[in-house]
Amino acid sequence: MVFVLDKDIQKGGLIIKHLVTVFGIIINLKVHRSVQNIINKYL
Repeated sequence: MVFVLDKDIQKGGLIIKHLVTVFGIIINLKVHRSVQNIINKYL
């Protein structure tokens, strides 16, 4: 029983890690785009 619970927790942790990674990529892309827009305006 404890082992199954532990596996579920590990699975949850992996899902959270993936979500964090995806959000990080999305945020980086948005920031990158904003920076590019600013650079384009001033160049």
